[in-house]
Amino acid sequence: MNLIKKTGFTLIEMMIALAIVGIFASMAVTSYMTHNIRHQVAEGFKLAGGIQTAISQYYVRGWSMPADMDALRLPPATGEYVANIDQAHGTITITYGNNAMSRIANGKVTLKATDNNNGNVIWSCTPDGTIIVKEYLPSSCN
Repeated sequence: MNLIKKTGFTLIEMMIALAIVGIFASMAVTSYMTHNIRHQVAEGFKLAGGIQTAISQYYVRGWSMPADMDALRLPPATGEYVANIDQAHGTITITYGNNAMSRIANGKVTLKATDNNNGNVIWSCTPDGTIIVKEYLPSSCN
């Protein structure tokens, strides 16, 4: 009896390899999307940085939080992904626009200034919790 030796891959081996590649691809896409969302959320924090400084200086000089953006005499802050940044009594609200990824479009992050009883301002940040979740915030955000 003459046995023929087969070479190459069987169908099952090919299916297993394809499944493994699919799993890795789905993990990569999810990681990439989270990275892009974090980048877009970070834009809001960069734009709000100047407003945070202005509020801190205003508070230290006058011992009160500014009533609105007009009190700070700053121009409106908008970016590629940020639709609006507003401030009222030391609370900054960052609103993301339609240019942002659909997962965060129209989402909001709030930065709140409080006195630490030494005359210094400390900041806390809170995502809206429904559109923007804590995992998208920068690590500096407690």
